[in-house]
Amino acid sequence: MNNIEKFDMVVGVRTIRRDPMHRLILGWLHNWAICLLYNIKFRDITCGFKLIKKSVLDAIELKSKSGFINAELMIKTIKIGYKIKEVPVKHFPRIRGKQSGARLKTFIDKIYEMFKLWREESV
Repeated sequence: MNNIEKFDMVVGVRTIRRDPMHRLILGWLHNWAICLLYNIKFRDITCGFKLIKKSVLDAIELKSKSGFINAELMIKTIKIGYKIKEVPVKHFPRIRGKQSGARLKTFIDKIYEMFKLWREESV
């Protein structure tokens, strides 16, 4: 039996991240802050690999407009009671395009939405 039959969402954990040091540090801080604030435990919230059952997506209203949407999806999935499985995935260095996750505006948007959801959820 494969993971998606046993779990409602399967998410990737990059085994060896091929990112510059500043992105590794920001990613670790972002992941740590989310896990602390929402009392959840995941190793790589921002990994792009996510396999999600349609029933999960139908049950969740996503509001984020920034990179925080990965975390919002996982936070709300756990809160509703669905089960998530982390699986190792390979990560390759970017060969085209520009990374935007470490830009100041992008980072501020994520932090704003992180606290906005936290405030809404704690009311």
